[in-house]
Amino acid sequence: MEPGQRGADEPLTPAERQFLIDSGVPADSFDPDVKEAARARLRARAEETRRKASPELTARQVAGLLGCPVSRVIDWAGSEALYAFASEEGLRFPEWQFPDGQRVPYLDLVLPSFGAATRHPYTVEGFLADVPHEELDDLTAVQWLIRGGHPEPVVQLAMSVARGF
Repeated sequence: MEPGQRGADEPLTPAERQFLIDSGVPADSFDPDVKEAARARLRARAEETRRKASPELTARQVAGLLGCPVSRVIDWAGSEALYAFASEEGLRFPEWQFPDGQRVPYLDLVLPSFGAATRHPYTVEGFLADVPHEELDDLTAVQWLIRGGHPEPVVQLAMSVARGF
């Protein structure tokens, strides 16, 4: 920690607290009960978001679905031909990328277009599988690609998302 910085657990001085209140922070936001209620709402929203997210498959499940060796699935993840993320249980592959038991085409071109800050599973899923894009005839990127759409507009959209972060 640099000189003059405070740890997250250190309390504010009365002058700092007053400065924040004068700047528009609600005075009750310093109340421990209000803070805990806000944290509980945030935890509930995070859990709701997690429940709404696409189911996740293991590499073994993906291999079974696609009829290929697990090593090929791992290779595809490494080359960004499939989207995977690490969890405590190992690599996870969101199910949205396997419509009708097939891989979404051109993910190897689209996924590298995301910047590091936009690689979170919910961001990738939202962009590719949940949100229709006007530039893609109001289809999601997954719908566009599986219907034979050219990958370039999806790559450009992904790059614009990455630039926004």
